[in-house]
Amino acid sequence: MNNTITEKPNISRRQFLAALLAAGYAPSLLARVPGPLEKEYFVSAQGKDVDSYSFSSVSDNSNIHSVLTGFRGHGLAQNPVRKDSVILFARRPGTVCVEINPVNGSINRTFELAKNRNLQGHGCFSTDGKLLFTAEADSHTGEGKIVVRDTQDYKQLSELDSYGIGPH
Repeated sequence: MNNTITEKPNISRRQFLAALLAAGYAPSLLARVPGPLEKEYFVSAQGKDVDSYSFSSVSDNSNIHSVLTGFRGHGLAQNPVRKDSVILFARRPGTVCVEINPVNGSINRTFELAKNRNLQGHGCFSTDGKLLFTAEADSHTGEGKIVVRDTQDYKQLSELDSYGIGPH
C-alpha cells in the first residue's frame, strides 16, 4: 500500500486551521494561548514568500486574525502575565521580532537585534513576564548567546554565553 502524497493539497494554512478547529482538533504543533475570558487562541507563523510571511491566530470560536510580518517566523512565546502579548521570532538568520496581540491580530511593537547578531528562531519569557530570553548568534563566528531583554521595551539588559554555535 502506497501512502505517499503525490500532489500538494490545495488548501491554505488558514483553511487548514479553521477546519481543524471546526472538527474539534487542536494541533500539537501550534501554541495555545489563553486569552480574555479564558478563550484559547491557536497561533502560528505562516507564508511561502516575503509578500505572505505572517502571523495568524484562531480563537476557539473560529475567529481568525492574520497580520503580515515581512519576515519568515519560526518560534513563538506567550507572555505568562500579559495574555495580549505573543512574540514571533524570525527564523535564522533573521534579526527582528514582533510582539503581537493574538486577540485582534495587531502588532504591538517590533524590535531588532544588535548589529552582527541573528536570531536562532526561539526564545522564552521569565515566569513573571518581565524578561525575555532570545537565542542569538554572532553573525560572523556563529558563537551562541542567550540575550536577556526587558519586556517593557525589549532592550538588551545582559547576555550569557551558550557555549556553542547556533543555539536552538
